[in-house]
Formats: sequence, C-alpha cells, structure tokens
Amino acid sequence: MPTGWPLLRFPAMGSDCLVVVEPGPGADAVLGAARTMIGGLEARLTRFSHTSEVSRLNAQGGGTVSMLLDPLLDLAFALRSETGGLFDPTLLTQLEQAGYATTFRSSRDARRPESMPVRPAATGSPLSAGSATYRDRVLTLPTGVKLDLGGIAKGWTADEVVRDLGSTRGMLVDMGGDIAASPPGPFAGTWPVGIEHAPGPADPGTYLIESGAIATSTTALRRWRGPEGERHHLIDPRAGTCARSDLRWVTALGSLAARAEVWAKSILIAGEREGRRIACREGIHVVATASDGRMERWGAPPRAAPQAGPARTVSSNSSSHPGTGQADRTSQVAPARS
Repeated sequence: MPTGWPLLRFPAMGSDCLVVVEPGPGADAVLGAARTMIGGLEARLTRFSHTSEVSRLNAQGGGTVSMLLDPLLDLAFALRSETGGLFDPTLLTQLEQAGYATTFRSSRDARRPESMPVRPAATGSPLSAGSATYRDRVLTLPTGVKLDLGGIAKGWTADEVVRDLGSTRGMLVDMGGDIAASPPGPFAGTWPVGIEHAPGPADPGTYLIESGAIATSTTALRRWRGPEGERHHLIDPRAGTCARSDLRWVTALGSLAARAEVWAKSILIAGEREGRRIACREGIHVVATASDGRMERWGAPPRAAPQAGPARTVSSNSSSHPGTGQADRTSQVAPARS
C-alpha cells in the first residue's frame, strides 16, 4: 500500500483480515468501525462458540433467523439452487465427520487444527444435502443436518463492511482472501490485487479492481491426515465427503465477494471440465490451476484486464481456515504494494 493509506490488520473468523481506507478526515474512525462490525458479525456466525446465532440454530434444529443475518441466509440458499447443489450451506455434519471439528491454531498454520478426532473415514450423507429449507426468516434443519456458513459468511462480511463504510471513500476489506473493494483505489484509482496460486509454469498475475470482489478457493492448504490418509475442508455435497477434483486453486471475480467465493468453491468441486462450462455459462471470470500446475483463464473477460503487475505484489498470508466453518479463503490474495 502507498504511504499514507491507513490500514488495519487483525485476526477474525479464523483468518488474517486487512482493512484499507482512502486517506482523509475520519479514516481512523472508519478503520475502527470496520473492526467492530467484523467482530460483531463473527460473534453471530462462528460455529466454534455455543453462544453464536449459528450454534443456536443448529442446536434447536433451525428456528427464526435474526433480521441481521436474514440476507445472508437468503443468499446462501439462493446460491445452493444457482450452483445446482455444488454449494450447500448445511454440510457441517459432513465436515465434522471428515475431521474438521475444531478451529485451527492460527491463520499461519493452515494444516493443523488444534485437535483432530481419531475416527474412521465417514461415508458421508449425500441424501441430506438440500433437505434444509429457508423461507420468511424461518430455517428448518432436519435431524442430523447443521448449518455451516463458513466462506460465504466471510465474503458477505467483506461486502457488508464495504457497503456500509465504503460508500463515500475508497475502501478494501480482505477477509482472509475474500476481498471486496470500493473506489477509488491507490493505484490510478484502482486496487491492484495479486493472485498467488501454487507455484507453476504460469503466474496468475495482478488484477486492477476499481470496485467489486475477488475470492479464491483451494484444497492445497487446509489439509490434515486421518486414519485413511489426507483430508481437506471442501465437502462435495453430491457425495458428502471431501471433494475429489483435478483442480487445486480457483479464483473468481465478481461484483460481490460472497458470490465470488461460492462460485470459486463450486467450480473447484466440479472439476476442470465441468468447471470450465460453468464459468462460461454463468459469465464468471475464473483463474484455475489444475493439480498438474497448469493455469487457465475461463469465462467472461474481467472488467479490468490482468496486468503483468504494476508493482511488486505481496501476500497477505490469508490462508484462511474460517472460524465460521467450511470456507476456504485459503487464497493468497492481497493488495499490491506501489
């Protein structure tokens, strides 16, 4: 970031978060308000606290959702339909069966949760996928089905903070790799966002974002070893078990971080062949890296063409392992230095 652009880094939702605002009167107050807002949403959304709203809903099999979280639930269930079930916000039981039952120690240790239960590999519960319903602020969770908003909650939080606090000044919120931004940015009015996938023959490069969002999903970082071998945190709703995909990293651009996060995850789970079709059909600009290191761009052209890099990009070390649950944000995406 250029000298003089106020920024704040702090842990939240199991991730390293970054908030940057345009210089000017009240900038420090905006940073403080952003941190308070993110902390308040985290307290409602985490699955690792029995006092959170998500935990309360899971404990009682659903119920009335607060007006604050109603838009998030509406969006999550709408995206379950839009993705054809490749995304499902009610896979917490399957995620816990895979071994992700506790939070990670820190966002810099994306491979070792604090403790992993020793249990045989779960067969999954694919028949429960899609069985929960949400309508008119009422969530219904059948027996054994639990809510996990995870990554979409982080993207949605970034969107909400930028919407509420960034309407009159440039602002970027990075929730562990789920990034939302409003203009103007520090580099000729744009925000340079460098994408870092696993080392390979091609460099995904840097995108100049005026406003909107970018999010990355991967199976490469949040992994652990169970009795039957390596596992990771992305659950395929069709099987109820850890996704098996020939893609390792997917970055998606869009107008909202929550939607970009869900589409990145869904395309990764779908795999290279189907993921390419999805990106083209939905008009989503995607950067995908396959297991063999090949990197391709699919779908609609971005609003700002990828650049070789206006400046040296830096990683935010946002190997997120959401304190809210299933999400990725194992993405290594961050504003570039200029």
